[in-house]
Amino acid sequence: MRCANTTGTNAIMSLQNARLRLYEDRYILHSPPPKLNLGELGEPDDLGWRWFQCTDTLQIYLPPDISIRYSIFLKMERKTNKLPSSHTTVQRFNRAREEFVNQCLRSKPQYPVRGISPSICRYALEPGFRCSNIDHIVAHEEFLAESRYLSTFDTHLVPRSQLGLLGPTNEWGRSWVRLAEDTQVLLTPDTTSQYHAFLRWSILSDDPHNDTDWKATVIDLTGACLDHAYYLGTYNGDKLYVLERDTSAAVLAPLTNASRTHYHEVAEKARIYAQFAPTRLSLGHSKLRRSNSPILARHPKRRLRGKFGPVLEPLVELQEEEDSTSCSPEPDAGQQCKSKTSSQFSTSTSTTLSGTSTSTTGDSVKMRKGPSVSSLRRTAKFLSSRIPAKVYGRLLTLVARTL
Repeated sequence: MRCANTTGTNAIMSLQNARLRLYEDRYILHSPPPKLNLGELGEPDDLGWRWFQCTDTLQIYLPPDISIRYSIFLKMERKTNKLPSSHTTVQRFNRAREEFVNQCLRSKPQYPVRGISPSICRYALEPGFRCSNIDHIVAHEEFLAESRYLSTFDTHLVPRSQLGLLGPTNEWGRSWVRLAEDTQVLLTPDTTSQYHAFLRWSILSDDPHNDTDWKATVIDLTGACLDHAYYLGTYNGDKLYVLERDTSAAVLAPLTNASRTHYHEVAEKARIYAQFAPTRLSLGHSKLRRSNSPILARHPKRRLRGKFGPVLEPLVELQEEEDSTSCSPEPDAGQQCKSKTSSQFSTSTSTTLSGTSTSTTGDSVKMRKGPSVSSLRRTAKFLSSRIPAKVYGRLLTLVARTL
């Protein structure tokens, strides 16, 4: 009895987890996780997050900063493998990859991040996650990229009419934001992603207290940027600041608090849906459902019924036996028996109802007792198994013409 209860509980938990993942894929991530090989990265989404295949059964959603650095690390590793490299260089890349995987496994959160509830098969890492071994390897590439970017930074600045908005993102996930009429700050990748998400859900929110929270968060963000960002100089009347990764934790704090509150509400909606949604309910409206959108429950298969078709009853032999027995003692009435047999002789498709059959002869319809049901079934089974389908169809056509 206890084993049966355990099995039922596990089935219910598996169903709820499946509903939870489907809700997250549909309404939070807007796409299911891709199928990746071990150690591969997926394509970035609209906020720069990427899926990472950590183990055979675990996928981790990486924030933009570490996902960009790990993608650069993989490119450098492929180049190193193609060229003749020393054993020390190969070991350095191997140790960095192992340390990165171990830090990802140890950094599993106990609360929803990016709206994804942590489970044994997937979870998301908190923005600001760093791996020192990966940083040391890609540091030179980052320095070269920032040098190229600062030489053309004026093309990515935000106009004065777009106060509080972000500019275009560069290849390392950085973006300028205009926090005041004469102040712009170059944000880190994680800060850019968090601020972008903050602007999105703040604009789409229907909460009347959202304006007050939005203003308070922007004020805190502006103060943190001016306190921890590096002053770069003045350009066209704008004070330019650069936020470094080492001092970005204080800037991420107000955005992280706002995002935790928002994603906690989103995760709570997903949990309620997973527990109380009907089994046969499908996700979304039919107009909004995509071709690859999942369905919550699979409908049970219907039992296939046998093909319905008319049964050809062997009435000829029965009628000939009755006529021969009735006509045999009177040899002079042969002509009369022939006319009687020809008038009653008919081959037709009939429907058997409790041992009676309906025979159509000319314009008259009469009910008469036919052969037993078991004999008719045996005959129909014999004909359906012995006669090919084409011959059976032609035979039915010929019978219909004779009626």
